[in-house]
Amino acid sequence: MKRTIKIRKPSATQDDVATAAGVSQAVVSAVLGGRTGKIGASEKLQKKILAAAAKLGYRTDSSARAMRMRRFYNLGYFTANVSQAVEQDRPEFRAGVYDTAAAQGYQVTMVRLPSRPTADTNPIPQVFRESHLDGLIINHVSLLTPELERVVTASGLPVVYLNEKRKSNAVYVDDFAGARIMTEHLLEQGYRRIAFSSTESGEHYSHADRIAGYSKVMAEHKLPTRLLPADTRRCGVDILDCLKTSKRPDAIFCSSDFHALYFQRFIHQLGLHFPDDLGLAGYNDDGYDLFLESPLTTMSIPRYDMGKAAVEMVLKLITAPEQPKVPSVCFQPGLVTGLSTQRGGSHQQRPPRPDRWPGSIM
Repeated sequence: MKRTIKIRKPSATQDDVATAAGVSQAVVSAVLGGRTGKIGASEKLQKKILAAAAKLGYRTDSSARAMRMRRFYNLGYFTANVSQAVEQDRPEFRAGVYDTAAAQGYQVTMVRLPSRPTADTNPIPQVFRESHLDGLIINHVSLLTPELERVVTASGLPVVYLNEKRKSNAVYVDDFAGARIMTEHLLEQGYRRIAFSSTESGEHYSHADRIAGYSKVMAEHKLPTRLLPADTRRCGVDILDCLKTSKRPDAIFCSSDFHALYFQRFIHQLGLHFPDDLGLAGYNDDGYDLFLESPLTTMSIPRYDMGKAAVEMVLKLITAPEQPKVPSVCFQPGLVTGLSTQRGGSHQQRPPRPDRWPGSIM
């Protein structure tokens, strides 16, 4: 039995489209590249060229464009994770990055690595070993390992850090201001014994900034600060003991909405309720209200806009290689008040939130 070998038909070129449409290759290139304003092509002519391209099965040759423009129109989006089960990235970050890149004609390549590569994994991403990126956006909640820092630096790529506090080439949130706003809100509601609790490791800048913002406001009002145990896996008894005393906190400011959800367990175990027995506030606006007794007061982070700003920043670096650094962009979080801290029952309505499942713990 003879084996039939099918020979793949060569892809159509812009010259083929130009011949079929009866125009020049330059006109075809402008229409297919979305640059119709430069040639003044009528809508009828554009439709004719697009129809010819579709009939011939024309596909853009990205390699040819890369050689001609000396650019790949491809951005790397680098994330690192604590484990396979816990992702530190957020969908709103990615949406902002992808939408903005697509609007500028760029593709995005996801680069996903564990935070601490093991001995049997290659710590150097393939995209760094193969030159097909124009720039890199790094969204990393903890410090990069020294080896990965060297790889990033040696790549020579324009790099922007998303959700990381740096003086240049970074997009981040003013968490010091966010913690101040939340603490001041709690004070305005009449709470005075306000405690702060966090599950975060302390590697990310937001950990120290949120504690500093909370502590600053408490000091300004000559009130004592109180930091509750951070390791929620082992401090359940300590929390119960803390909440049983007559001098228990009258409000708890949690470093994340997930942590606030955890605290609800102990509050209910003692028969307490918020906000009258104890105020409860979170941070990040991750959407855990589904599991809480009342809508949670929290701080909303403009993640989509941050992702958008990161792309705009890296494109600025790509188009101006003589300027390797640009000033960082700092975003302000917004207070979202809920019944969990509103004594008397009145509260500000939450802004509409996209339909989504609650986010990760960070």
